[in-house]
Amino acid sequence: MQSVFRRISVLLIAIGLFAGCDNSTQEEIVQIPDSAFLYVLIAEGVDKNGDGQISYPEAEATEALLIPPSGITDLTGLEAFIQLDSLTITLNPLSGLDLSENRALRYLECTYCELTSLDLSNNLLLEEVICSKNLLPEIDISHNQSLVKLFCKNNLLTSLDLSANTGLTLMVSCGNQLTRLDISKHTALTLIGVDNMPMLIEVCVWTLPFPPEGITVLQGFSPNINYITTCNW
Repeated sequence: MQSVFRRISVLLIAIGLFAGCDNSTQEEIVQIPDSAFLYVLIAEGVDKNGDGQISYPEAEATEALLIPPSGITDLTGLEAFIQLDSLTITLNPLSGLDLSENRALRYLECTYCELTSLDLSNNLLLEEVICSKNLLPEIDISHNQSLVKLFCKNNLLTSLDLSANTGLTLMVSCGNQLTRLDISKHTALTLIGVDNMPMLIEVCVWTLPFPPEGITVLQGFSPNINYITTCNW
């Protein structure tokens, strides 16, 4: 009888050990509810061991992601890609874009994604942002002082505060609803896009006449622009 009990005890211990190992494995898998997103990640080669899932080590080893048009609406799981340096996503009807854990990002392109908000407050290393062709009523880049290129054209912006981004070399904001724009401290700019904005009446600059030699300004279909050097607003 003791032998039987001993065998049962060994069996129960073994089952417990296997169950423990299984739970540990499950904890290492990134939860990605959108199957289209998971498919893209696998196609991009993120799934190194070929198990059809993305583990946290696999996500953390990924430095660049290119997400083509795939019908993705939910990017849950992206938060696991904490070493992501470059993210490109286009033509996906996203319900939102949470980049709060992607603090290593330097390059972000999210175009034609129907975004109504974009929080970049945790992405302090960003150098280039392309968020054109969305539905953004505002964009806060006050935390992104490393930014050198900004493309935010064809959104719903009524204002654009660039006061924290004096290192910008390219800034394209055309096709928005801006009425005023202050670039008076942005002497590093070489390309400025303010075209297709008939409501834009004042652009505060650092010198007159504007633009000086070496700077390209795109301002077609913005007939009401008045360049000034004194900003009283």
